[in-house]
Amino acid sequence: MAKVIGVVERGSGYNSAAESLEEQEEEAREIREMFEREKEARAQKIEKAKILKMMGPKDFAPHRKESRRDRRG
Repeated sequence: MAKVIGVVERGSGYNSAAESLEEQEEEAREIREMFEREKEARAQKIEKAKILKMMGPKDFAPHRKESRRDRRG
């Protein structure tokens, strides 16, 4: 019986190393996913900025008060 326990104890070191590797792989996957989400968010912000720039300031600032210059032109 003692030999079996010894094998389990020795084997548990391998298991903990494998679990550690799995945890590291999981963390790396989560970091990659987070990076991809941030990359996509930046791309969307850039695209939105390009659209707003093409629209002009009046089109994307409806809350802005109309100035005298705006009324003349």
